[in-house]
Amino acid sequence: MSSNIEDYKLTEYFSDGESDSEYSAGNEISEDQADDYQKCLAHLHLRNYQEELAEAALQGLNTVICAPTGSGKTRVATYIILNHLNDKNGAKKKKVAFLARTVPLTIQQYKSLYKYLPSNYKITYITGDSQDSMNLQSVIKHYDIIVMTPMILQNNVVKTGLRLSKFSLLVFDECHHTRKGEPYNQLMSSYLFAKLKGSDKAKARLPKIVGLTASIGIENGKTVKEASESILNVLSNLDAPCLSTVKKFKEELEELTPVPYERFELLTERDGDEAVKTINDVLEKLESWIKKYAKDLKDDSINILVSQLPSNRKTQAYGQWAVKLKQHSRTIPISDVNKETKLEVRALMILSDYLVHYNVALEAYDLVELKDIINYLDNHFEKCIYFGVKNRTQQEEIFYKYFSELKAALSRRASVDENPNLIRLSKILLEKLKDKGDDARCIIFVRTRALAESLAQWFNRHSILALKDLNAKIFTGINAAEEEGGMTPKLQDDTLQSFRDGVTKVLVATSVAEEGLDIADCNLIIKYNHVGNEVSTIQTKGRARKRGGFSVLLAMENVLCRERGNQEKTKLMLEAIQEISKMNPSEIIKYLDNYQKKRIEDEELEAQLASDKRMPQEKVFTMVCSQCRKVGIDNTKLRTILGVHRVSIDSELLQSDKVKLANKKENYRWNRISWFSILSRQNREGKICGNTLGTRIKYKKTTYFALGIKNFGFFIGLDTRLQHYKKWDQVPYSVEEIDSEDKMKYVIGDERSKADMIFEDESSSSEEEIDGLIQPLQNTYQGQK
Repeated sequence: MSSNIEDYKLTEYFSDGESDSEYSAGNEISEDQADDYQKCLAHLHLRNYQEELAEAALQGLNTVICAPTGSGKTRVATYIILNHLNDKNGAKKKKVAFLARTVPLTIQQYKSLYKYLPSNYKITYITGDSQDSMNLQSVIKHYDIIVMTPMILQNNVVKTGLRLSKFSLLVFDECHHTRKGEPYNQLMSSYLFAKLKGSDKAKARLPKIVGLTASIGIENGKTVKEASESILNVLSNLDAPCLSTVKKFKEELEELTPVPYERFELLTERDGDEAVKTINDVLEKLESWIKKYAKDLKDDSINILVSQLPSNRKTQAYGQWAVKLKQHSRTIPISDVNKETKLEVRALMILSDYLVHYNVALEAYDLVELKDIINYLDNHFEKCIYFGVKNRTQQEEIFYKYFSELKAALSRRASVDENPNLIRLSKILLEKLKDKGDDARCIIFVRTRALAESLAQWFNRHSILALKDLNAKIFTGINAAEEEGGMTPKLQDDTLQSFRDGVTKVLVATSVAEEGLDIADCNLIIKYNHVGNEVSTIQTKGRARKRGGFSVLLAMENVLCRERGNQEKTKLMLEAIQEISKMNPSEIIKYLDNYQKKRIEDEELEAQLASDKRMPQEKVFTMVCSQCRKVGIDNTKLRTILGVHRVSIDSELLQSDKVKLANKKENYRWNRISWFSILSRQNREGKICGNTLGTRIKYKKTTYFALGIKNFGFFIGLDTRLQHYKKWDQVPYSVEEIDSEDKMKYVIGDERSKADMIFEDESSSSEEEIDGLIQPLQNTYQGQK
């Protein structure tokens, strides 16, 4: 977040200059408004403990409300918002920002507020896909409450000059995420900077803050003192001197939020199995190839890494090592003038991917059926374009042959494979959900999307009708494409509704379902060889909210040990909360002040260092495909559009014999720009590279190729390691904005927009229709055999 401090100072987001229209004299509450207020209170029907949780906020204090999952914290927040908007004291118009970390949570909280608050209050929600996501300055004029993700608000503060003082109240859902590196914490940097560096007038206009959490967490705290400091740090980050917990009405809280019974069961590892031996044999062969290529390349960093190859191929450490090998391989220097492709580099990268997927398969084999392991590997090695037959070199054919032989061997065993861990899982489900009828609900938490898919498929093809009739569905996040196991917000919403209605009785979920989401009360929670930290331990257990509910952990010994550690940390967290509740308020305020001053000093220093590092360098460089290194874009042929998109103005890149329109993808529009994928080529052995390098955009009726940074290496000289960056703003080299002269050179004469000609060949659509058409482009160029 450090760079935001600098941006803040430059644009003075918290200047004293507020327009008169943002303030109004205090008004009397009309009789109709008073009636609406009373009706809303009756509708909310707050319990005594919920009113206790709201006390500090109603007194105008910044506070973090900490109460168990299912205790009704959103209702408490709604009550606080209602009173805040209903309070006509003060000249400033009341505006509320309700912040939720994910899109599904944003939509859920919007629906809840809309349901309970009087109709005279205007409510909306904004996500990254919303048309007004970068136009809060206008939206805020028309609404009393805006529900959004923190990055929407943060981007508007940094990029449009929106002042946080436009809002009178900020509500942070799942506020335990207000720690270093989190979006909530980035937003609070702007707030704290205004508090410590702004004028008295600016400080007075800062919004009030309310945080909501079921488990505030203690990070790496090992003593009560360390745990207390971790919690106080979150309070400091939120500028909240109050930690609101239930004390007076604890019995009522415990009565209404029952604690589920807990049970641990040890799972069995299938290490001696014939299938495991077969996969290990393939991995041993692939590792031999890696050692051979590392020796041939004579690269010190690769050789050191290969010497550190983990012995246990089923561990996460092995998968992480394979990812690291790929990252190191991408940086190997180009050592000849013609920048010829080193097939050894490409081979190492492809071998790394094989290792990653076999590692996932070995881990999953303990938990699912063998046929699901085969399907997982098949989806990656057979159907993925990266491994497709058109893309494989002679060497890569050998690697693929290993998989083909493995697939045949495993397929022969699949029909007789019986996983004892699945048998144990099915027994628990049948035992705990029997006689529950339509009320039966279970969530099974797993570590990966692949496991979620495999487990749901196992349920839905099960020979035992009672398990098949549970109609299991997966519930995963939206940060991946659907073909990679991700879900759209609508699909998430439909899945949760199906679960609430009882059509679906089992959800197989990743960690996205652990926090915040309004999921129907469950009889049974199963953590299937997966635990997170102490926060997720509390959150997942809290999902079994029906009286008499069960929380079961089925896991290997190492996972069981982690969960026992989480339980100890949970006890430590509760002790720390008790200690903080005994502290004098002046002590807490002093701690907050000291922490905040130190934080802002550190961030200012980081901002200065980052600014010095970010100073664009006037340097000659070439962007090369990280996989084949044959597509090269010289910096003189690179421009920016709107300061955001890096595009090639090299018309040679767009020749129609090198690209073609591929399968249409879901329509996506933004600022009149249409997006397409292109693929690079490998000019060896007549094979296509298969590395996605960017997207096709249409800007001011001219088509360009916008370059994605993740699959490019930056070549700045022979025998110099290629540099890779995750984001364009990390690139230290300057790139000029496109101008009219660039465009003229790009489109006139023989160089007339060949991308447009390709496009016109495929569609007779008008310019307006073209603007909304989405189709990937594939490179069809084949090198000499």
